[in-house]
Amino acid sequence: MAKTKEYNEIQAQRAQVKMQAMALKTQQEQLQLQQQQYASMAKCPRCGSTSLSGNKKGFGIGKAVVGAALIGPLGLMAGNIGAHKVQVTCLNCGKKFKL
Repeated sequence: MAKTKEYNEIQAQRAQVKMQAMALKTQQEQLQLQQQQYASMAKCPRCGSTSLSGNKKGFGIGKAVVGAALIGPLGLMAGNIGAHKVQVTCLNCGKKFKL
């Protein structure tokens, strides 16, 4: 009877260790997933912050005026050069960069 009790306690301890190992494995997988997500996020090249604001550039009136002066009416289209680029501003350090 004493051996049966010891055997049951050992089995219970093994089950508990197995459950703890499974929980640890799950935590490690979640941590690895979070690290992969963080690594794929856009970051400021200066400070590494992920607090960023993106703004799309619009029509450049200065480029259009210069283009019109040099080429004529077709030069007005020069104002669209770079109009679809996204300029990102870091909300932490203020650095502006393009993605």
